[in-house]
Amino acid sequence: MRSTRLLISIVAVGAAASLGPSACNCNSSSSGSPHEQGDDAAATDDSGEDAATPTPDSGTPPAEAGTPTEASTPTEASTTSEAGTGDAGVTPPAITYNVCPDNSPTNTSFANAYSLTLNSSGFADLGAGVLQGSDDWFSWTAPKHDPAHVWVSYTVPTGNTTTLQLENENISSSDVGYDDSARTTNSQTLETYFETTNQGTFYSDISSNGSSCQSFDYYVDALFCTDQYEDNDYETTGNESGPAPITLQTTAYSAPTTWATATANFSATINDLDPDFYSFVAPLHDPMSATVTYTEPTNETATLNIEVDNSATNDQGYDDSSRSTNSQTLNVVWEGNAAATYILDVQSGNSSSNGVCSSYTVALNGLWCTDNYEDNDTEDTAVTLPDTTTTPTTATISSLDPDYYIIPTPAANGSCVVTYTVPTTSTQQLNLEVDSSGDQSDINYDDSPTMTSTTSTTATWTLTVTWTSSDTPEYLDVSASAQECTTYTIQCTSGG
Repeated sequence: MRSTRLLISIVAVGAAASLGPSACNCNSSSSGSPHEQGDDAAATDDSGEDAATPTPDSGTPPAEAGTPTEASTPTEASTTSEAGTGDAGVTPPAITYNVCPDNSPTNTSFANAYSLTLNSSGFADLGAGVLQGSDDWFSWTAPKHDPAHVWVSYTVPTGNTTTLQLENENISSSDVGYDDSARTTNSQTLETYFETTNQGTFYSDISSNGSSCQSFDYYVDALFCTDQYEDNDYETTGNESGPAPITLQTTAYSAPTTWATATANFSATINDLDPDFYSFVAPLHDPMSATVTYTEPTNETATLNIEVDNSATNDQGYDDSSRSTNSQTLNVVWEGNAAATYILDVQSGNSSSNGVCSSYTVALNGLWCTDNYEDNDTEDTAVTLPDTTTTPTTATISSLDPDYYIIPTPAANGSCVVTYTVPTTSTQQLNLEVDSSGDQSDINYDDSPTMTSTTSTTATWTLTVTWTSSDTPEYLDVSASAQECTTYTIQCTSGG
């Protein structure tokens, strides 16, 4: 990706957004905090035990503490740029473990973290208690390489000075996100956002500065911003999955001017921590387009950007325009090579917090500017024109993709006329050239089109080339000055 671009940054419709409290400015794995952020590679903890399956010390929890096997399912929320719906959007945990007075805690270290099982939505919750010098540790396994939202909510009596802190670590005991912000009211929510790894184990350490036991609710939402194309977080396939493959749906050419199509349209979600990559195959040596559209709420600062690369990760085009309104459309057009694989990279940045999950739509067009004569992009791949003596033939052109034709049985004193209509605001200009056979040298050309008619919104232009009995024309070349896709007609006569 380009170094000048914003690179901080996913497809199932209806993926659940974060159900925690509203996003805060607390520290997370991407905040550049003084806490060191380590790798997420598998390892053992400092105790030498297998940290992936920690087991609490033997002991009997209080009678009211159930055995958490399946977490309750949170209330579903919208997926468009929401960091959560507040405490009102989450049912208080029905399951508890070592609640106050927490006299015999068993999960007081990384090695003895209590393991929670996330439900099919990637969610788990638990009620517990903690006191100074006896931290509570919990662990869970991430279902995907996706952003996770982990938060703790608690309330203290008036006059109580207890404050809790939340820190998350990966299996290497490296900090991936923490919140140690000061409590300013009786109730406080500590929340963190960080990127997980597929099937990676993560740990949460809840600590207290109070000498008396403090009750709290602990929540994990490991799929708060996901979709059916995850995991598609890498441009190339390595230790984890690469781009999500997209198949372009095709329709056939129908005479005279209904061109073939190759398109794909889908929706997805994205978060600053988790970029999205999609791969697809070009049907022809023709211009292609990728369009991404999204809408953010007023005052949300999230901005998406896109880039298209070839299979060698070489940039084919990008759009990192600044968003100036709630909605924005990003677009890249490039010349594809037949049967070549291309990769669309979608990234998000500048969000108000790492809890923002943005919805977007993608439109891929593998035949953005095509016609029934493609691929005729060089003289070596030129196609023979039909008889246009009485009826012109129609084609399309862009500056990315010139057109070459073979003039059928040209006789002496012939001519070809190209006519095209463009908006009055367009700068598009077509050029026309006729070349001889053998040495393929220029016989005649017209690069100064003549305006033949206008309306309030369009202008029609013509180009004409001629040849005489001393010439032997074979190729007719049409080219364009602008990228826009322009329809034109050709009519050739000879022997007059």
